[in-house]
Amino acid sequence: AYTLLHAASQTAADAELSAALSAVAREQGELPLQHQASQAALRRLLVSQPVSFAWAVDHKGQVLSRIGQDESEYRDAVDGLPVIEAALRGYRQDDLWLVHDTLYRVAAVPVVAPTHDRYIGAVLLGNAMGSEVMAELSQLAGVQSVFIGGGRFLSAASSPLLSAVEAQQVRADTLLGLRD
Repeated sequence: AYTLLHAASQTAADAELSAALSAVAREQGELPLQHQASQAALRRLLVSQPVSFAWAVDHKGQVLSRIGQDESEYRDAVDGLPVIEAALRGYRQDDLWLVHDTLYRVAAVPVVAPTHDRYIGAVLLGNAMGSEVMAELSQLAGVQSVFIGGGRFLSAASSPLLSAVEAQQVRADTLLGLRD
């Protein structure tokens, strides 16, 4: 979580990204141009960072740009998400999201205006969490572990554990009449 928060903080401190979000906050310039500028800044900043996706969010909680997923979409409201709400109020926060049967660790941080007097948006970064994270947790804690979300198996620390969990899921689904 620390690494992702640190990467998000470095991204949020970029002058080009800050300028694009500041222009949106002041309602200056063309929105499609600000979208392109912020997206280019995210791409440039995250070349060396292993992230699954990134968002630049304006002061109203609307996505200004994305990389990694749905890159052409923007202006959708995400202000109801707790990590975004916290970032728009000046806090750094991380969370776990389950999206399309994939578990992500996300981190959101505020973007400060060039004049350092207000928050003009947020940066959110997300990384998919897979079996390598489970293996690291298992090694550190000395236990085997499994991610289950939405009633479905997501990942495990090892193949034998994965097979056992999937077998139990198939048996449970069969008993409940969910599978043939």
